[in-house]
Amino acid sequence: GAARTVYAVLALAAALCSDYCCAAALSAGKTLLLPRVDGDELDFRVCADLAGPWRPGPFGIREPRDEAPAIIPEAASGPVLVLAPGLAFDEKGGRLGRGKGYFDRFLRKLRSARPDVLVFGLCLEAQIVREVPMGPLDERMDGLVTGLRFRDFRGLDSRGPVSLSWKQR
Repeated sequence: GAARTVYAVLALAAALCSDYCCAAALSAGKTLLLPRVDGDELDFRVCADLAGPWRPGPFGIREPRDEAPAIIPEAASGPVLVLAPGLAFDEKGGRLGRGKGYFDRFLRKLRSARPDVLVFGLCLEAQIVREVPMGPLDERMDGLVTGLRFRDFRGLDSRGPVSLSWKQR
């Protein structure tokens, strides 16, 4: 699509393989940014090759090593697509993370700095639940990407979210 920059997290074994989405972004000429945990914040680095090199990060997630160029998220080329990880999601845009708030703080800062950000949860159909408890500091998703379909909540009305099958594209 129109996004010039894609933020993503390399998947844990139990999650939808984000490696495929990351490879597609790179092959389409997008700038791919992957996070590293730095204290209580996420530090995003440019990823030019999914072969690495990597360093082990918290939660078993592969992170870019020190030599990967750092980027200020607000300065990335736009429009921006964020593929957000999570343990569970709902169809109102709710997302349950791992409880540390890293991604919510990042999303709040990025969304307040620029208007061209779309955030989609990347998950399996089995990770979609009836309702995710949301607090005042939790950020909502604009939609979901699963192995079966794309759900865009920006068109949410009384009939529910728009769902498009991958096969329709």
